[in-house]
Amino acid sequence: MTPTADDLVKNLAALSRRFAGLAAKLAQAARELEGAGTLPPDSLLEEFAAARGEFIDLRSSVLDAARTLGVTAPAPAAIDGLKALEPVVRALAEATVNEPRRATLAEARRRVLVVLDRIMTINHVDDPNFAALLECQAKAREIRAAVLDPKGPTAESAAVIVEATPAFSALLTLIEGREHLDDAKFTVLEDSVTRLFGRTLTVAATRGKLVAGPPDLPRAPERPAPRPKTVEEPVAPVVVAAAPSVAPRVQPPAPLLASPAAPAAASPTPSAAPHAPPPAPFYAPPAPSPAPPAPPVAPAPAAPPPPAPAAPPPPAPAAPPPPAPAAPRPPAPAAPRPPAPAAPPPPAPAAPPPPAPAAPPPPAPAAPRPPAPAAPPPPPALIKQEVAAAAPAPEEDSAPQVVETAALDEGAQWWVSAWARWTSWKGTIDFKAGVKQELGKYAYLLSVPIQQSAEYEEGLLAYGYSVLLDFVERQRPGIVTKALNSLKTFVPGKAAPSVGAHLYKFLIDEARLAEQYPEFVKSVLLAAVPEPGLWTQARILESATETSIFTHPSPRVGDPDHTTQRLTNDRQRFADHRFPVTLAPLTVRFFAVAADFREPREMDVKLKEGRAECIDAWLLTIPPVGRADLKSEVVRLVPEGSSVPALGRDCATLWVAVFNPDPKAEKKYELSLTLKKDASR
Repeated sequence: MTPTADDLVKNLAALSRRFAGLAAKLAQAARELEGAGTLPPDSLLEEFAAARGEFIDLRSSVLDAARTLGVTAPAPAAIDGLKALEPVVRALAEATVNEPRRATLAEARRRVLVVLDRIMTINHVDDPNFAALLECQAKAREIRAAVLDPKGPTAESAAVIVEATPAFSALLTLIEGREHLDDAKFTVLEDSVTRLFGRTLTVAATRGKLVAGPPDLPRAPERPAPRPKTVEEPVAPVVVAAAPSVAPRVQPPAPLLASPAAPAAASPTPSAAPHAPPPAPFYAPPAPSPAPPAPPVAPAPAAPPPPAPAAPPPPAPAAPPPPAPAAPRPPAPAAPRPPAPAAPPPPAPAAPPPPAPAAPPPPAPAAPRPPAPAAPPPPPALIKQEVAAAAPAPEEDSAPQVVETAALDEGAQWWVSAWARWTSWKGTIDFKAGVKQELGKYAYLLSVPIQQSAEYEEGLLAYGYSVLLDFVERQRPGIVTKALNSLKTFVPGKAAPSVGAHLYKFLIDEARLAEQYPEFVKSVLLAAVPEPGLWTQARILESATETSIFTHPSPRVGDPDHTTQRLTNDRQRFADHRFPVTLAPLTVRFFAVAADFREPREMDVKLKEGRAECIDAWLLTIPPVGRADLKSEVVRLVPEGSSVPALGRDCATLWVAVFNPDPKAEKKYELSLTLKKDASR
């Protein structure tokens, strides 16, 4: 169980009293040793060793509590006594008193950041440089910087935050949820956005011109594109009697899908226009198109007057020699519509029917011939084949993708958070400063799988992977933009069932993350040590008289609690200390060995995956304070194991980073740390 600040204050006071009593006994023993040459009794030495162990335990508890509460504390090596520990304990006590207020502020900050990060992902569907949106995002960026300011917002910036945050939320609601608003709520939100950002941005939001999400992120449109409707106005028919050349002009409507202008373009014969049926075949299934013509067929008989105009027997003269006209006629209808030949079989009147078919409903000529209704379908059928072949296909492809994408957007939350944080600090701080900033919040960041990072710390931990995006961008400039552009052609499938899985796969395949991951771990290790430090799976503190091993009582990643095993027997101390390590894809576990003595001792490090020796680890040596002649050094573990020859004298702390570079499979390792009493052995 983790001690509270009050417990730590009491333990510090108790240890101070014990040290005072021990100091008196040591002073007496020193006088006896100086005067009579009497050695201190073994009981005093044991009491001294126990007091030292209690101090080490207290220091570890204080530092763990400081890390949990976000209190700045010196490195363990710098806290060598109770006087150095007292300021940290006082800071913890103050932080605990302010914890409720801090927690409230942290939650408020989190909510504001979530809104601002979403604002930064808004895009205009037509104009990537939409001025009103860019101004809005510039305001969001300024407010975000004020929220993240470690010193806290000033009175002026706090007022801006309080005023602007509701307007940003209102903008997001207008973009993503306006269909669910009643008129009163809609008006209030519209006024709020207009008041702060101007009418131009409000209009764009309410017209559906703005979408929220990373650039080019596939998402379900708020209003699916409606299927084009059947043209209601009559369209001039293609009259065969006029000329065969008119038939090809039926094609102009094709490019004008569902456009009302198409009828005008296709009306060569004004007299026939009123008799034309609607061109339903532009996109719709065949069933609807025949339906409209059917009703007019009934009135057709009542149209005896047209027979008079029907006397335009230009076709009639052709009728006397049925054979002759029959020959020319079939070819004309046959070219556009195979069924036309079926019309000729009736007597000479069959020749005129073709025109009537196109306009069977109104014209009387069609009425006398029952076969005429059968003939009309062919003309629409031809248009339907030419246009519908292109139109329905995209709809069938896009419809499922829209639905699936909408359900999969949540899978990209890790990328959305990391990308939003990265765009806020890239260009203003370097990679090292970014690592310190992100790991200062969550020291166990790299121990969490990338795609699952949004499931930790209420989604806030995922922001930390902004350092990964910065790393890959520095290795391959433009790769982040390329990843986002790849979403334009993304279709969920077996290899990448979600947007998040696709982006992760892109980093593996295109950014070569699996190959670059060891270097990424090395870069983070150098940037985060000694400050702000890293969450360790186990720590070992070596002193002249004992070995203390600190582990966690649960396998939970980021567990702040720890258990201590104290070893004083040489057989136990100078032996292999083995730690099983189970690593998810592209994750790391850190271990640290600190030396609290000056004489050199050798430390051996070995790693195995199953029974095979392994090199998936980095070793970082930190020199003792005051050794300006030495520098921190990082080396890759070698298969047979690596040794640190002068732990204590030349190396104050040894860090070991065990990583899994496999992007898909979990791996099980065993790390062995062996301290040798005599460095010469």
